[in-house]
Amino acid sequence: MTVIHGSFPSSVVALIVFVWMGALKLSVMDTSDLQHLVNEMILECLTLAKIPIKEAAALAGLTETAFRNALSGEKYRHISLFHLLQLPYRFWLHFGPALMWAVAKKHANEIAETFSMKRSA
Repeated sequence: MTVIHGSFPSSVVALIVFVWMGALKLSVMDTSDLQHLVNEMILECLTLAKIPIKEAAALAGLTETAFRNALSGEKYRHISLFHLLQLPYRFWLHFGPALMWAVAKKHANEIAETFSMKRSA
C-alpha cells in the first residue's frame, strides 16, 4: 500500500470515522432526567434564596425568556455553569448542598443495585 505524504491509509480513516461516530452516539445520550432534576433544584434554590427569576436571569447575564426556556426543560436548552456562577452567594448556600445530596443519592442507589445484583447471583 502506497501512502502519499499528507494522506492516511483507508484503515486509519475508517478507524477515525468509527471513533467519531461512537463519540457522537455518546454525546446524544438521553440526559433529560438529569437535566430535569438539576432544573428543579435550581428553581427550588432560587425560591429558598428569595431570588426572583427575573433578577436571577439578569444576574446570570441572560434574558428572562432564555432563562425560563432553559429551566423549562426544552430540548438543547440549559443553563451553563458559567451563568450559574454569576448568581449570588445566597443561591449557592442552597444549591451546593442540594447538588451534593443529589450526587450522593445517585451513588447510593448505584451501590444498592450492585449489592442486590451480587446477592441474587
